Amino acid sequence: MGAGQYRNLVTIEQPDPNVPTLASGTPDPSKPWLPVKVVNVSVRSLQGAELFNSEQIQGRREVMVEMRYTATPPLTPTMRIHWNDNGQSRYLNFAEAPSDPDGRRRVLRVKCYEQVA
Repeated sequence: MGAGQYRNLVTIEQPDPNVPTLASGTPDPSKPWLPVKVVNVSVRSLQGAELFNSEQIQGRREVMVEMRYTATPPLTPTMRIHWNDNGQSRYLNFAEAPSDPDGRRRVLRVKCYEQVA
C-alpha cells in the first residue's frame, strides 16, 4: 500500500492478565483491557466472495485490518483493536491470528469482527 493508505489511528489492546476469563476461555469484554501498541491501519469491510468465505454470522460485521509489519510485541488472536471512527468508539476483535500475506515482513493483515446490535 502507498503512503496515506494507513490513515486510521488505532490502539491494539489485550485483556488484563490479572482478570479471570469467561468459562469459554475468552476474555470478558466488560473487564479492563490494556493498551499494547498504537498504530496506523487501513480498515475495509469484507464484501462479496470474501464475505461468503468468511462464513459471516448474523450480528457480526467483518472487516480486514492492514498495518505495517510489526514483530514486537507479538500480536495474538485474543487481542482487539480500539478504533475511534469519527468520534465513535468501535472495538474490532481479532477473528484469527495476524498473517503476513507475502512473507516479506512488510504488511500484516488481520481479519476482525465487530459485534453489531
